Amino acid sequence: MSTTEVPAEVVERDLAPWEMPDEGDQIAVQAAQDGGVVAINRSEVEAQLAAAHRFKRSITSFMRDSISMATISVPVAESCIYSLSRGGKTISGPSVRLAEICAASYGNLHVAARVADVGEKEVTAQGVAWDLERNVRVTTEVRRRITNKDGKRYNDDMILMTANAAASIALRNAVFRVVPRAYVDTVYEKVRLVAIGKAETLAARRADLLGRLVKMGATNDRVLAALELKDVGDITLEHMERLIGLGTAIKSGDKTVDEVFPEVAPQAIPGAQPAEQGRRVSLRKGGQSAPATNATLPSATKTDPSKPSDPPANPVTGEIAGAKASSEMLKEIDELNFATKTTAEQVLAWYPGVAALADLTAAQAVDAIEKLHILDDQGPAAAATDAGGATKTAGGARFSGGK
Repeated sequence: MSTTEVPAEVVERDLAPWEMPDEGDQIAVQAAQDGGVVAINRSEVEAQLAAAHRFKRSITSFMRDSISMATISVPVAESCIYSLSRGGKTISGPSVRLAEICAASYGNLHVAARVADVGEKEVTAQGVAWDLERNVRVTTEVRRRITNKDGKRYNDDMILMTANAAASIALRNAVFRVVPRAYVDTVYEKVRLVAIGKAETLAARRADLLGRLVKMGATNDRVLAALELKDVGDITLEHMERLIGLGTAIKSGDKTVDEVFPEVAPQAIPGAQPAEQGRRVSLRKGGQSAPATNATLPSATKTDPSKPSDPPANPVTGEIAGAKASSEMLKEIDELNFATKTTAEQVLAWYPGVAALADLTAAQAVDAIEKLHILDDQGPAAAATDAGGATKTAGGARFSGGK
């Protein structure tokens, strides 16, 4: 005779006081769970330590791999340079991108970063770097303010961005405390050479960098004011390093364009009417911006009757033949290069023997501006330089050697 078991009815009810588990039992269960997690973490660490001692790093391979990764292209090399302002000066050095490359190439290195605290006025981030092979562990902390100049707290998005930036900086500091700085400096010098170039390539690299800064919103006037220079031609290789690092800070979100390159108050043009102040004066023939005067061409270089050996002045512009191009002329050429997507090398191809835009004479600068205006009228067509030194555009205009 078979019997069928009837399942007992499940009734939800609160436990009686004598049915509640003891506090000691709860602590024992929690300790058992924590002990399991600790055992897992310990086994993972022991496995990493064993692998680190079994497969030791090679410094030669580290140097070769890190240099190869950091200098694979100009944009990658530029991202490895970082600049910041301290005490009125701009300091350049290796960025978090270079720290990541070094950490990946060094081997047997455990790195981590986290946001430790978000307070009312600042965030705190921690970075950790642990050399498993040498058993050297470094922890760094970085604090960043989350209030503006008026003391108002950032919104949630800005706080998150600031916290991530602080974590990246903490990670960079920790990595560079573990990886010997002598090795990092050697890699950084190779990075500088690729990102900045040599003296022979300074003019081309300078024009390209200024063009990219213009796209970010930093005009040449702002850049020159930040560098405390008067002319684009005064920008040296050292200035290039600073500009590349500041550009990296802007792209990473650590700084804004207005913070790095503050807006410059417009300067009055000598002899111009009040309505013309702050308006761009064009050198183009027939331009409507200003009458054909010496507003943008150098007017200080006049002939001296007591020096008959001086070359005669141009009757139209008042220039001395052979005089160097002014900073206003070079600025006009830079703006037109950006508008027509023309490089400095293509402009220099019109004038054989001229190594840089800053070496152009005033007559050559005026000639170049006229040609660039013609290209501007035809639209942003890419220029191609042929073997004969002539520049031909898609619009059909063709220019050869200039004045």
